[in-house]
Amino acid sequence: MTDSQLLIGIMQNDERAWKHICKNMKQGFTSILVQTFQFSNLTNEDIEDIFQESLIVLMQKVKSGSIIISREGALFSYLVQIGKLTACNVIRKKRPLTPEEVITISRNLHKEDKDFEMTVTEKQQTQNEFIDRAFDSLPDTCKTIFKKFYWERKQFDEI
Repeated sequence: MTDSQLLIGIMQNDERAWKHICKNMKQGFTSILVQTFQFSNLTNEDIEDIFQESLIVLMQKVKSGSIIISREGALFSYLVQIGKLTACNVIRKKRPLTPEEVITISRNLHKEDKDFEMTVTEKQQTQNEFIDRAFDSLPDTCKTIFKKFYWERKQFDEI
C-alpha cells in the first residue's frame, strides 16, 4: 500500500491499513529505535509499548489533518520520529539523559527531519521537549544558574 492509501485507511479505521503498517513497518521501527537508543536500557517490552503509543499518536495526527506527506516513505519516517520522541520520554522517566546521550539523540532526531514536513507547532513542541530533557539532565547547580539568569533576569555578578 502507498502512503496515500495508508492515510485514507487510517482515516477510515481500515483494518487492512493497520495490519499493513504493523507487518511492514514494525521491524524497521524497532531496529531504528534499538540502534538509536542502544545505551538506554530499553527493554523489548518498552519498544513494543513505544510502537503502540506511536501508532496511537499517528492515528490522532492523521485524523486531525496535521500530517503532510511530501514523498513516498515519509509516513514511516514520521512514525519513527514519533517513536523516537516517545522513547525519549520513556527513558527520561527511567533516568535523566547523559550529555552524550542528549547529543546522540539530538543528531538522530534531526537527521530524519528532512523526510517529512512538520507543522510549526510540532517543531516547537519537539524543540521544547528536547530542551526540557537537556535541562533535566543538568546538575542542580547548573539548573540554578540558568534559572537565575534566564528566568529571574539576574546579572552574573549577582548570581
